[in-house]
Amino acid sequence: MRNTNAANVSALPKIVNGVAVDDLFTTIDAIKASPRIAKFIFRVRNQWADGGQNSSTVDTFYGAGQELNRTVPFILEADEPAVLLGKDKAANAGEYLLHALAACLTTSIVYHGRRAGSKWKRWSRRWKAISTCTVFSDWIRMFAKGSRESG
Repeated sequence: MRNTNAANVSALPKIVNGVAVDDLFTTIDAIKASPRIAKFIFRVRNQWADGGQNSSTVDTFYGAGQELNRTVPFILEADEPAVLLGKDKAANAGEYLLHALAACLTTSIVYHGRRAGSKWKRWSRRWKAISTCTVFSDWIRMFAKGSRESG
């Protein structure tokens, strides 16, 4: 009996560490051929809720020369820890910023590594940012002063 599954297996996309390798190279070639498709514009709509709590909706973006919609919108919740007058119900903006930088760098490193033939089993790094509240307190003083003057 002949094995008819062999042809189907070779037609499957090659995926290594979750990266569709053929699609990666096709995308690289498409960008080389038409660099304008590399431009992406990401957006969020933010709504304040209470105190330090707010949420952002991520649902549309521009990329590959066209406006695109997410299949399902993402809702990102934000808050501050209690020591910064929040209710500690979500990550704060600084933590989201660290996540965004870490995600961008990690994805780029993995994709470039995959392009070069690396087959990592794991990739993990710790990230930290150091911040002071002096800018925050200066901004609050300016805002409070402006509120008193206008109101």
